[in-house]
Amino acid sequence: MIRRLPAIAAILALLCVVPLRPAPVAHASTSPLMLGAFLNDTAGNMVFDATTSDPTSLDRYASLVGRMPAIVMWYQGWGNNHFQTTMAAAVTARNAIPMIPWQPAVGAADPSAYSCRAVASGKYDAYMRAWAQGAAAWGHPFLLRFGHEMNGNWYPWGTGPGNANGNTPADFIAEWRHVHDLFASVGATNALWVWSPNVANGPTDSPFASDYPGDNYVDWVALDGYNFYSVKPHTPYLSLAQIYSTSYAAITALTTKPLIIGETATLEAGGSKAQWVSQAFLTDIPTLFPQIRGVVWFDMKQETDWRLNSSSTSLSAYQQVVASSEWQGTFSSTGAGPAAPFSASYAVRGQRSTFITGETDSYQVTLTNAGTSAWPAGGPNPVHLRIAFGAPGSTGLPGSTLYTDQGFALPADVAPGQSVTLNVAVSPPGAGTYALIYQAVQEGVAFFPQYHDSAVSVGTLGARYAPISQPVSWAKGASQTYQVSVTNTGSATWVEGGTYPIHLRIAFAAPSSTTIAGGTLYTDQGFALPSNVAPGQSVTLTVSVTAPATTGNYALIYEAVQEGIQFFPQYLDNRVSVT
Repeated sequence: MIRRLPAIAAILALLCVVPLRPAPVAHASTSPLMLGAFLNDTAGNMVFDATTSDPTSLDRYASLVGRMPAIVMWYQGWGNNHFQTTMAAAVTARNAIPMIPWQPAVGAADPSAYSCRAVASGKYDAYMRAWAQGAAAWGHPFLLRFGHEMNGNWYPWGTGPGNANGNTPADFIAEWRHVHDLFASVGATNALWVWSPNVANGPTDSPFASDYPGDNYVDWVALDGYNFYSVKPHTPYLSLAQIYSTSYAAITALTTKPLIIGETATLEAGGSKAQWVSQAFLTDIPTLFPQIRGVVWFDMKQETDWRLNSSSTSLSAYQQVVASSEWQGTFSSTGAGPAAPFSASYAVRGQRSTFITGETDSYQVTLTNAGTSAWPAGGPNPVHLRIAFGAPGSTGLPGSTLYTDQGFALPADVAPGQSVTLNVAVSPPGAGTYALIYQAVQEGVAFFPQYHDSAVSVGTLGARYAPISQPVSWAKGASQTYQVSVTNTGSATWVEGGTYPIHLRIAFAAPSSTTIAGGTLYTDQGFALPSNVAPGQSVTLTVSVTAPATTGNYALIYEAVQEGIQFFPQYLDNRVSVT
């Protein structure tokens, strides 16, 4: 909620939250629950929200409420150009886990420059990479709450109707996945990704499912919601159960990822804050919302006094929560710690977005063991990387329609935290559009829950040849210069450089020959393209063709080739003589 852009207060004042009927009680939570806090209490000298913050603020807060929070949250906009290692270390030194809402554009001079599309385009990759490398170098788990409340319209990354940057849910998903994959590429697997929408509360929201980037890109989920009452005109006084009931049902139906309340608080006006706190923590959450693992309190005097010590009765009520047996949880004790036994992240380097039928494309994939168990390279149940072309929209290999499925072995066992880079040679299916899926598997046991996918196309090679003023006779051993127009009649772009460039081959062959690949050749010359050639485009080459040293009649064959891969299926052969 903190640091909204200037026009936000006016937008929020127009929203009206309708009281909701609490969901039926399913069962009480049996895991110990975590208490967390965002601290910005200047009057109480308890501020932990910037690199200049005094870490002993955390100790003063713990003394006030009765215990150190299990989660310590602070906000970081992109105006700060580094991962805040000192703050993170101060938190872990107190046996807590940091949670950082990472806010693209907050504090920036021009928030419109930070649309979802701009971030996904790679415009800010250099900044993000440096930040992620700092996080990776620190090395400890932390909760990364990137682009929170994305379903609203008040942030530059928001997708809600009327958002200022014209973002769509698809734009946000592309942004999230891009940032997630960038972190994986630099080994920042200690970042635990927290997808954190605002509770559904009006016409400025997008549906949760529209903004969800997928289980493979999310480690935790969170919900933000406040009892605003008089802060927003025409808003009723609401219990925590009324604020969260509908959204809790929606998010737990969407995913089974562990859930926390990312931000909440209530005000003194309109009812008893002490009673609200007691009911929320000791009744509503343990009994109505059994999937919730923790709650982060927004302890700041902002639109109103959200602080727990805004009154002695409110503070006393929270102290009773802190002392209760239900709220003794730590990050590891919740049952959803930083890594599962088998967990992987993928960094793909050199993969093209367009493949060509019949080729085998070679590139690299780096796998990082983000779990707690070593990956065996051999034995009865080895870990392999599987790469497959699946139907568009496929989400992982199990249950998907696959058109190819290749396995790649590990060169050696991979310990937790280590990475291995595999050289892979991938062969596509026929022409079309596909999801290219990467997923580790322990053979004979199970696929890893994480996978990486990208949308790719497979094109065909096709060419038409038109020699311009080609001679019909050569003197033996002589060269003659003329032009050849070549048209791309396939669906794949011809690439003039790289490992497998497209060349035009011209050869003198035996009169019975029709192709270079299967003919008896007496000369064979290659001519490079001046640039890439898109489907439907033509290029004119100036060629100097040299005749063989023996007189006679020949077939002069024109045939394009993807060097090192395959000849095109189309060719042209003309009858010529050498005298």
